Order: sequence, then structure tokens, then C-alpha cells
Amino acid sequence: MKSYPAFSNNRVFYESTFNLLYITMRHTPSPQKTSLIKRDSKEEKPFSNLFIWDINTQTKNALFSNEIARTESIQKILFEKEYHEENQRLLFNEETNLLNNKAIPYRNLKNKLLVETYHIESKTRHLWLSNKQGNNLSKVATLHTENQWHLDVGNGILRIIKYLKTDIEVQEIAW
Repeated sequence: MKSYPAFSNNRVFYESTFNLLYITMRHTPSPQKTSLIKRDSKEEKPFSNLFIWDINTQTKNALFSNEIARTESIQKILFEKEYHEENQRLLFNEETNLLNNKAIPYRNLKNKLLVETYHIESKTRHLWLSNKQGNNLSKVATLHTENQWHLDVGNGILRIIKYLKTDIEVQEIAW
């Protein structure tokens, strides 16, 4: 079975259109030590969240509630950074999971943020969409190990491919 390691600890991404910092924070408690001395009854739980710092207003927004941040581990964050005129393509904060990103006519950057998380207990991945400020968050897909997704930049589609026993299912969500 494929395992999904945690997103790199405490990473920072800059988004220039809205002058935002995306700050990922992950806390993994130390394994409990075995001893005869009774520990405090409050056990630490893992925590993974994306904090959005608005540089203009000096305000912070957490993308996930504390409940979700304790059950999901951030795997990937994806957003449009800029348009590269010479190469006629959109530049993203990461270049993975992108398809059809050549000969793209100029357009304004989309106010979209895509976050992939891993749900520790169910061993499934979730895809979440919000605007770049972290508002209007919605879970758009639940993926099992064998499922794939990519962002079809040219067609403006987030495409999810689910492999069935003898068939496939394709779900498309407007980007």
C-alpha cells in the first residue's frame, strides 16, 4: 500500500496578486514514552493547517477548523502565481499535477486555491477548493490510493480519475 508522507513542515509560499503569505504548519507529537509515571491525561494530537497572512491588512486566517486540522495532513497546495508571456503559460507555486499548460492565451490569474490533504484514519486523500484568501472552503473530492487528479490548465478543469475494476470514472470540476 502506498503511504502518503506528511507535507514538508512549516513551509511558506508567497502570492503576489493579493499580497498573501501561505504558511503551512504541521505538528506531530512525540511518541509516548513508556514509564510507570502516569502522564497528563491530555494527549497531544497531530495538527496540520494552512495559515493565510494578509500582508496589507495584517490579518491571519486559518484555512481549516481545528477539528479538520487534527484529522487531515496537508500534502499539496496549488495556486496560480503569474502569467509567463514569453512561454505563453501560467506559472504555479508547484509544477506537479499540471496538464495542458502551453500556448495559453493571456488571462487574469484565477482567485483559486487547491489543497490536497491526507485523512489519517480513513487513509484517503481529499481535495479542497477555496479562494486565495481562504474563504468559501469546500471539499470537492475524496480519493482512494489508486485515484489520480490533475489540473488541465488549458481547459480550466480540475480532473479526477477513479479507476474501477473494469472501467474508469472521470469527474471534472471547473477551475
